[in-house]
Amino acid sequence: MPRMQILNSLEQQEFESPPLFNSAERKKFFEFPLAITEIVASLTTPTNKVCFLLLVGYFRASKRFFFRQSQPNDIAYLAASLGIEPEVISISTYAKETYGRHRRLILDFYGFREFDNLAQTLIRQQISSMVCCQLKPKLIFFHIVDLLSSQKVQVPGYHLLSSLVMEQIKAYKQTIIKNLEAHITESGKQLLDDLLERAVVDAVSQTHRYRLTLLKKFPQ
Repeated sequence: MPRMQILNSLEQQEFESPPLFNSAERKKFFEFPLAITEIVASLTTPTNKVCFLLLVGYFRASKRFFFRQSQPNDIAYLAASLGIEPEVISISTYAKETYGRHRRLILDFYGFREFDNLAQTLIRQQISSMVCCQLKPKLIFFHIVDLLSSQKVQVPGYHLLSSLVMEQIKAYKQTIIKNLEAHITESGKQLLDDLLERAVVDAVSQTHRYRLTLLKKFPQ
Protein backbone atom coordinates (compact mmCIF):
# COMPACT_ATOMS: atom_id res chain seq x y z
CA MET A 1 0.00 0.00 0.00
CA PRO A 2 1.56 3.37 -0.99
CA ARG A 3 2.45 5.80 1.77
CA MET A 4 -0.03 8.66 2.08
CA GLN A 5 1.31 12.00 0.89
CA ILE A 6 -0.06 15.02 2.73
CA LEU A 7 1.40 17.47 0.21
CA ASN A 8 1.86 16.68 -3.46
CA SER A 9 5.35 16.73 -4.97
CA LEU A 10 5.17 20.39 -6.05
CA GLU A 11 3.88 21.48 -2.64
CA GLN A 12 6.61 19.48 -0.92
CA GLN A 13 9.26 21.09 -3.12
CA GLU A 14 7.91 24.54 -2.32
CA PHE A 15 7.83 23.81 1.42
CA GLU A 16 11.38 22.45 1.40
CA SER A 17 12.77 25.38 -0.59
CA PRO A 18 13.78 28.83 0.68
CA PRO A 19 11.13 31.56 0.32
CA LEU A 20 10.95 33.20 -3.08
CA PHE A 21 11.00 36.93 -2.34
CA ASN A 22 9.91 39.78 -4.55
CA SER A 23 11.92 43.00 -4.30
CA ALA A 24 9.82 44.44 -1.47
CA GLU A 25 9.98 41.22 0.56
CA ARG A 26 13.73 40.93 -0.04
CA LYS A 27 14.25 44.42 1.33
CA LYS A 28 11.99 43.66 4.32
CA PHE A 29 13.49 40.34 5.40
CA PHE A 30 17.10 41.27 4.64
CA GLU A 31 17.03 44.43 6.75
CA PHE A 32 18.89 43.50 9.93
CA PRO A 33 19.21 44.96 13.43
CA LEU A 34 22.55 46.18 14.71
CA ALA A 35 23.20 43.05 16.76
CA ILE A 36 23.00 40.88 13.63
CA THR A 37 25.31 43.15 11.64
CA GLU A 38 27.81 43.00 14.52
CA ILE A 39 27.80 39.21 14.33
CA VAL A 40 28.37 39.42 10.57
CA ALA A 41 31.32 41.75 11.11
CA SER A 42 32.94 39.11 13.33
CA LEU A 43 32.73 36.39 10.65
CA THR A 44 35.90 35.77 8.69
CA THR A 45 34.89 34.71 5.17
CA PRO A 46 32.53 36.30 2.62
CA THR A 47 30.70 32.97 2.25
CA ASN A 48 30.01 32.71 5.98
CA LYS A 49 28.80 36.30 6.09
CA VAL A 50 26.33 35.85 3.24
CA CYS A 51 25.18 32.39 4.36
CA PHE A 52 24.55 33.66 7.88
CA LEU A 53 22.41 36.52 6.58
CA LEU A 54 20.56 34.13 4.27
CA LEU A 55 19.71 31.97 7.29
CA VAL A 56 18.48 35.01 9.21
CA GLY A 57 16.30 36.33 6.40
CA TYR A 58 14.79 32.97 5.55
CA PHE A 59 14.17 32.21 9.21
CA ARG A 60 12.37 35.52 9.69
CA ALA A 61 10.11 34.69 6.76
CA SER A 62 9.43 30.99 7.38
CA LYS A 63 10.70 30.09 10.88
CA ARG A 64 12.76 27.42 9.14
CA PHE A 65 16.42 26.85 8.28
CA PHE A 66 17.77 25.87 4.88
CA PHE A 67 21.29 24.42 4.74
CA ARG A 68 23.18 25.39 1.55
CA GLN A 69 19.93 26.42 -0.11
CA SER A 70 19.37 29.89 -1.51
CA GLN A 71 17.81 31.95 -4.25
CA PRO A 72 20.38 33.52 -6.65
CA ASN A 73 18.83 36.98 -6.39
CA ASP A 74 19.15 36.85 -2.61
CA ILE A 75 22.87 36.09 -2.79
CA ALA A 76 23.41 38.98 -5.22
CA TYR A 77 21.41 41.34 -3.00
CA LEU A 78 23.29 40.45 0.20
CA ALA A 79 26.68 40.46 -1.50
CA ALA A 80 26.00 43.95 -2.84
CA SER A 81 24.87 45.16 0.60
CA LEU A 82 28.15 43.89 2.08
CA GLY A 83 30.31 45.19 -0.77
CA ILE A 84 31.27 41.64 -1.79
CA GLU A 85 31.57 40.31 -5.33
CA PRO A 86 28.95 37.52 -5.79
CA GLU A 87 31.55 35.39 -7.59
CA VAL A 88 33.55 34.87 -4.39
CA ILE A 89 30.55 33.32 -2.58
CA SER A 90 30.72 29.50 -2.57
CA ILE A 91 27.67 28.03 -0.84
CA SER A 92 29.04 24.49 -1.23
CA THR A 93 31.93 25.33 1.13
CA TYR A 94 29.63 26.46 3.94
CA ALA A 95 30.54 24.00 6.71
CA LYS A 96 27.89 22.04 8.57
CA GLU A 97 29.50 22.85 11.92
CA THR A 98 29.39 26.57 11.10
CA TYR A 99 25.77 26.21 10.00
CA GLY A 100 24.89 24.58 13.34
CA ARG A 101 26.57 27.37 15.27
CA HIS A 102 24.77 30.02 13.21
CA ARG A 103 21.42 28.28 13.79
CA ARG A 104 21.89 28.47 17.55
CA LEU A 105 22.83 32.14 17.37
CA ILE A 106 19.70 32.95 15.36
CA LEU A 107 17.38 30.92 17.60
CA ASP A 108 18.78 32.62 20.70
CA PHE A 109 18.55 36.07 19.15
CA TYR A 110 14.88 35.69 18.17
CA GLY A 111 13.87 33.78 21.31
CA PHE A 112 13.01 30.53 19.52
CA ARG A 113 13.87 26.98 20.51
CA GLU A 114 14.71 23.85 18.59
CA PHE A 115 12.02 21.37 17.60
CA ASP A 116 13.00 19.04 20.45
CA ASN A 117 11.34 16.05 22.14
CA LEU A 118 9.15 18.29 24.30
CA ALA A 119 7.89 20.13 21.23
CA GLN A 120 7.15 16.81 19.53
CA THR A 121 5.10 15.64 22.52
CA LEU A 122 3.01 18.82 22.52
CA ILE A 123 2.53 18.69 18.75
CA ARG A 124 1.41 15.05 18.90
CA GLN A 125 -1.32 16.08 21.35
CA GLN A 126 -2.48 18.88 19.08
CA ILE A 127 -2.45 16.65 16.01
CA SER A 128 -4.40 13.94 17.86
CA SER A 129 -7.18 16.37 18.78
CA MET A 130 -7.40 17.64 15.19
CA VAL A 131 -7.49 14.10 13.79
CA CYS A 132 -10.40 13.30 16.13
CA CYS A 133 -12.22 16.32 14.67
CA GLN A 134 -11.82 14.78 11.19
CA LEU A 135 -9.77 17.67 9.79
CA LYS A 136 -8.06 16.98 6.48
CA PRO A 137 -4.36 16.01 6.78
CA LYS A 138 -3.19 19.01 4.75
CA LEU A 139 -5.16 21.37 6.98
CA ILE A 140 -3.68 19.72 10.08
CA PHE A 141 -0.19 20.05 8.60
CA PHE A 142 -0.43 23.80 8.05
CA HIS A 143 -2.21 24.34 11.38
CA ILE A 144 0.81 22.75 13.05
CA VAL A 145 3.23 24.95 11.11
CA ASP A 146 1.31 28.04 12.30
CA LEU A 147 1.12 26.72 15.85
CA LEU A 148 4.87 26.13 16.04
CA SER A 149 5.56 29.64 14.80
CA SER A 150 3.18 31.15 17.35
CA GLN A 151 4.81 29.10 20.14
CA LYS A 152 8.27 30.28 19.00
CA VAL A 153 9.46 26.83 18.03
CA GLN A 154 11.56 26.30 14.92
CA VAL A 155 9.55 24.62 12.13
CA PRO A 156 11.14 21.31 11.04
CA GLY A 157 11.17 19.77 7.58
CA TYR A 158 8.25 18.28 5.69
CA HIS A 159 9.07 14.62 6.28
CA LEU A 160 9.25 14.93 10.06
CA LEU A 161 6.02 16.91 10.31
CA SER A 162 4.13 14.69 7.87
CA SER A 163 5.28 11.54 9.68
CA LEU A 164 3.89 12.94 12.95
CA VAL A 165 0.54 13.68 11.31
CA MET A 166 0.31 10.25 9.67
CA GLU A 167 1.36 8.58 12.92
CA GLN A 168 -1.62 10.11 14.73
CA ILE A 169 -4.01 9.31 11.88
CA LYS A 170 -2.89 5.67 12.02
CA ALA A 171 -3.27 5.59 15.81
CA TYR A 172 -6.78 7.05 15.56
CA LYS A 173 -7.85 4.45 12.97
CA GLN A 174 -6.45 1.65 15.12
CA THR A 175 -8.41 2.94 18.11
CA ILE A 176 -11.64 2.97 16.07
CA ILE A 177 -11.01 -0.59 14.84
CA LYS A 178 -10.24 -1.78 18.37
CA ASN A 179 -13.46 -0.21 19.70
CA LEU A 180 -15.49 -1.75 16.89
CA GLU A 181 -14.01 -5.18 17.50
CA ALA A 182 -14.78 -4.86 21.22
CA HIS A 183 -18.39 -3.72 20.89
CA ILE A 184 -19.91 -4.73 17.57
CA THR A 185 -21.94 -7.95 17.46
CA GLU A 186 -22.01 -10.54 14.69
CA SER A 187 -25.47 -9.36 13.64
CA GLY A 188 -24.15 -5.80 13.56
CA LYS A 189 -21.29 -6.88 11.31
CA GLN A 190 -23.77 -8.55 8.96
CA LEU A 191 -25.89 -5.40 8.78
CA LEU A 192 -22.81 -3.35 7.89
CA ASP A 193 -21.81 -5.88 5.23
CA ASP A 194 -25.32 -5.65 3.75
CA LEU A 195 -24.83 -1.91 3.22
CA LEU A 196 -21.95 -2.68 0.86
CA GLU A 197 -24.08 -4.89 -1.38
CA ARG A 198 -25.43 -3.53 -4.66
CA ALA A 199 -29.16 -3.05 -4.99
CA VAL A 200 -31.23 -2.48 -8.16
CA VAL A 201 -32.57 1.09 -8.12
CA ASP A 202 -33.92 1.20 -11.67
CA ALA A 203 -35.38 -2.00 -13.08
CA VAL A 204 -35.53 -0.59 -16.62
CA SER A 205 -31.90 0.49 -16.91
CA GLN A 206 -30.74 -2.14 -14.44
CA THR A 207 -28.91 0.55 -12.46
CA HIS A 208 -27.19 -0.78 -9.35
CA ARG A 209 -26.04 1.21 -6.33
CA TYR A 210 -24.54 0.29 -3.02
CA ARG A 211 -27.22 0.18 -0.30
CA LEU A 212 -25.10 2.59 1.76
CA THR A 213 -25.55 5.33 -0.86
CA LEU A 214 -29.35 4.92 -0.70
CA LEU A 215 -29.29 6.24 2.85
CA LYS A 216 -28.35 9.73 1.60
CA LYS A 217 -31.20 12.22 1.80
CA PHE A 218 -31.02 15.64 0.14
CA PRO A 219 -32.46 18.39 2.41
CA GLN A 220 -34.28 20.15 -0.43
